[in-house]
Amino acid sequence: VGLPPPSRRRVKIRGCDTELACVLISGGKSHNRAAHPGIEVLKRMFPQVSSVPFCGACALSKSNPQPYKGELPRVPYVGHTIHSDLLGRISPPSLGGAKYYLKLTDDYSRFKMVYIIKNKYDTFDAIKHFLNEVKQKHGTKVKIPVNNNGGEYLSRQLQNLLEENGIKMILTTPYSPQHNPISERGN
Repeated sequence: VGLPPPSRRRVKIRGCDTELACVLISGGKSHNRAAHPGIEVLKRMFPQVSSVPFCGACALSKSNPQPYKGELPRVPYVGHTIHSDLLGRISPPSLGGAKYYLKLTDDYSRFKMVYIIKNKYDTFDAIKHFLNEVKQKHGTKVKIPVNNNGGEYLSRQLQNLLEENGIKMILTTPYSPQHNPISERGN
């Protein structure tokens, strides 16, 4: 439907009756064009609309994430499963220039170890140091590190280190802290 040019006189568009134009617009189109109002508002705006079909955009905007009910099984000994989280960019940086910190939490004892690091790529050195420390202090090897799928955990260098030591990494869903609650507690 075209709009007449702005003027003081009325312009009749040939072959177009106003009532007919209103009838031709469906409830779904009216709903979309009026910025997705509810059915009651839509009926007040367009009395001839009786129903509105399913609107995917409205359904998506009303959706809520389901609560996460998963629980990780308890592990048999210290060092078996380690949960890690890299936090930062810290502002202002530390006196030594560190902008990040890596927090590693043992699943069995809930003991936390924190490494203050300057850059994200220093994560590899911190994890390597931690693996050696667990082996020396407890005589055990880390079996499963649980990480949040961040790029710092996906480096080829870290993958090779874990592979050489027979360690299988578990990556949680990105942007889902509820999948790694042990690591997220205490942040």
